[in-house]
Amino acid sequence: AQEIRCRALQPCREGVERYEAALARLRPEDQRAIIARCEWGMNHDEIAAALGKPSANAARVAIHRALVRLAKEMARAK
Repeated sequence: AQEIRCRALQPCREGVERYEAALARLRPEDQRAIIARCEWGMNHDEIAAALGKPSANAARVAIHRALVRLAKEMARAK
């Protein structure tokens, strides 16, 4: 039963590994933006303050661009 559960989790582990590998290939600022939003759940105002952006909208744009770069990196790694 344990082996079956482990095999069922394998696609999830592989996805996490792909995410982490792709994230590591991004610029540090992109990494911080993604981690702040996706892993820590910070809002745009908080991220703007943490990243030194002039506004929440600037943080939103930075997050969006970082996520696009992350998606491209993850697609390359398939």
